[in-house]
Amino acid sequence: VDVVEICGGACRVPWVKEMCSTAFGGKDLSMTMNADECVARGCTIQAAILSNLYKTRDFKVEDFSPFAVSLGWRFPLDAA
Repeated sequence: VDVVEICGGACRVPWVKEMCSTAFGGKDLSMTMNADECVARGCTIQAAILSNLYKTRDFKVEDFSPFAVSLGWRFPLDAA
């Protein structure tokens, strides 16, 4: 993996950035693209892969969350 690009609201959370960086061996994360640009770029690359007119390198486009995300509070909300 040469470049790791993350986008969306969660990419602004320090813990998420740290976990993503750790998962890719401490690699610096890029957050330069907005969500719409990521979708458009992914669609373009996937269309080129499916087309017989273009030659592309092996590339995989994935969009999923394998883990459930849940939030909890340690203290009652009115204690804040």
